[in-house]
This record gives sequence, structure tokens and C-alpha cells, in this order.
Amino acid sequence: MTVLDTKRLWHTRRNAFWKEASYYLRYVARSNFGGFLLLVLIVGSIYYQKALQQLPTTYPYEWILAPLVTLMLAVSPVRTYMREADRIFLLPAEGAMRGYFRSSLRYSFAWQAAWTLLLGLAGWPLYAHCRGDDAAPLAGLLALLLAAKAASLLGAWHAGRLALRAHRGLAAALRWLMCAAIAYAAYVRGPLAAAGLLLALAAVYAVALRPAARHSVAWEWLIDRERRHAGAHYRFYGWFIEVPHMPRQVKPRRWATGLTRMLRFAPDRYYLYLYMKTFLRTESFAIALRLTAAGIVFLVAFPQPIPAAIAYFLAAMMTAAQLSGLEQAHRYLFWLQLVPVQPAQRVGALVRIACAVLLLQSAAFDIALALTARDWLPAALTVGGGAAYAVLYGGVLLRRKLRKQLAAE
Repeated sequence: MTVLDTKRLWHTRRNAFWKEASYYLRYVARSNFGGFLLLVLIVGSIYYQKALQQLPTTYPYEWILAPLVTLMLAVSPVRTYMREADRIFLLPAEGAMRGYFRSSLRYSFAWQAAWTLLLGLAGWPLYAHCRGDDAAPLAGLLALLLAAKAASLLGAWHAGRLALRAHRGLAAALRWLMCAAIAYAAYVRGPLAAAGLLLALAAVYAVALRPAARHSVAWEWLIDRERRHAGAHYRFYGWFIEVPHMPRQVKPRRWATGLTRMLRFAPDRYYLYLYMKTFLRTESFAIALRLTAAGIVFLVAFPQPIPAAIAYFLAAMMTAAQLSGLEQAHRYLFWLQLVPVQPAQRVGALVRIACAVLLLQSAAFDIALALTARDWLPAALTVGGGAAYAVLYGGVLLRRKLRKQLAAE
């Protein structure tokens, strides 16, 4: 296999990954998750500026910025898109894999450099406020962070080639300590001093790795790392849609599924019982709980009327988007067609579950607002709007959508 072929292989795998990811990202977008992040960014920026106005210039800013920058520098994964079969089919071409891995390193650095720049820009107002005229130039600080990020990425890559797991662990610990020292020096001593320290520590790190036995290509380590990276992506997508690559996790949750015993079993409640069990025992229930908890935390942290109302309804809409996918759970099971129950009853069951979940979530948000709100009129309007949204979505929008699907079938 030629170098050109390995480069083409890497680009083919990268494009295939993002083509698949784009399918799931559409569902993430429909859940208004982007709007929630935008809200957090806007509100966080406002309070960040207010905090800087009241913060004394003697504030120990380095104990906030240095740990954050250390984390950003030290966490340096390399996306290789390796697969289980590569240890067999690509092993003969091991000598020609340099182009493949160079593409991986460049791609990984581009993403991580962007996040590093964002963190550097976000921390700059705090740094400039506390240092005043002694603050180093922003361009020099960002250039130092990018150089440190590149060194950390290369260090993580070469440490992954070490033969023994213990050696890899020691190399990772040493790299974390070096990143911490560089981050602290950058914000306390300045970019020039940190750059000198970076060169010295990079030389020490290279010398420390030299005696250890290394693989030319650490196939097992690369495949394991790529499996973890892909798994993190799929777990995130699993918050919004069922991911085929992940086995459907069904948990007993006896403390929750006991609620179904309250239903009197009858033919007209067959779908209600089935979908309640499905909801309470699968990841949909866990996602609804996490969204509710996140909404409560946001409402307690930001009880002002506008942020509270936006967080209230965004969490409710994200939960509604998750509930709308519940009808897909048993859609293609053949044995359901053998049960003598009208398919139209499925619509009523799903609508009742959606209304109940959204109303319970709304009640939890209402309690949080009652404990933290300072202005009762906006809080009361938000509470009324939340209850109205739960009834409107479940009773009208979801019912209409499900009836159209049933008619199409």
C-alpha cells in the first residue's frame, strides 16, 4: 500500500464518520440543545462581566486560569479512526502508515488548537483585569498556548507507543505536571519565560522516553483509544436518539416501574402499560431526569425572570423532543400486530405519557422557582406557560404528529 493510499484511507474514514455524525446531529439540533448552550453562553458572559467589575485586582486569578489551561493542554487525544480489523489488514502496511498518522495529528491539532484559543480568549479578561499594565500581549500568550498544545499532543502520541502500560502511565503523569508548570508560568511569569520552560521540559520529556521500549505502531492502544472516542460520541447522541451502535440498555428500576402496577390491566390500557414500562426502564427516563436536574440547577443559579423563563422552556422542549421518539421503540416488532388491540390506542397512550412527564417536570421547575424567584409575577407567568406548553404539546402537537404517522402506515 502506498503513502497516497493510506492518506486517502484516512480521509475516507474521516468523511464516513462525519457523514454518520451529521445524521445524529440533526436530532441534537431538533432538541434545541444548541439554544440551551447559547443561553448558558449569554448568561455566563453577562455574569462574567459583572463579576470582573466587582473583582479586586489582587484576586489570585492564576488558581483559576492555570488549572483550566492545564486541563486543556494535557488532554490531547489523537483521532485515528482505527478499527478492529486494522491489526490484521493494515499490519503488512505498517511501514507506509506515516501519511495516515500525520493526517491524524494535523486533524487532532486543528480541533484542539481551536478550543485552546477559545479558552485563552475567555480567560484573557480576567488575566488583564488582575495584571493591569503588567499583562503580557494577548498574541504572545495565545502563541505560547498553541506551542504548548502542539508539544503536548506530540508527547501524548509518542507516549502511546510505549510497550508497557506502566510506562505509559508514568509518561502521562509527567506530561500533566509539565503542562501545569507551563500554564502557571504563562500567566505568572509571562509567555517568554514559559516558552523557555517549554523548551527545557520538552527536552527532558524526550530524554525520559528514549530508554523505554516502543512500538513503531501501537495497534492495540490506538484501536482502544479510538473505540473510546467513538463511544463518547455515541453516548452523547444517545441523549437525543436511540443509537444502533450502542446496545439498548434496559434497567429494572423497580422503584420507578412499580408505578405501572397502579394501572388496572385492561385491553384499552395495553399500549399505556407497554410504553410506560419502556419509558421507565430505558435511557429515555434517565435523560428526562438529567434534563430536569439541569433545569433546576439553572433556575436556582439564575433566578432572574428572563434567564429563568428561557431555561424553563428550553429544558421542557428538549424533554418533549426526547419523548417524541418513544413511539419508535416497538414500531417494528411483529408480535405487536398479533395482539387484538386497535393501533389507534397507541396515540392516546403516548400522549398521556408525554403530558404526565412534562407536567411533572413543570411541577419540579415550579418548586425551584417558588424557592428562588424574587419577582412573583414573572414567575407565575412562567409557571402558567409551562403547564400550558405541557398540555399543548401532548394534547395537540404530539397527537397530530402521531395521527399523521398512523395514517401513513
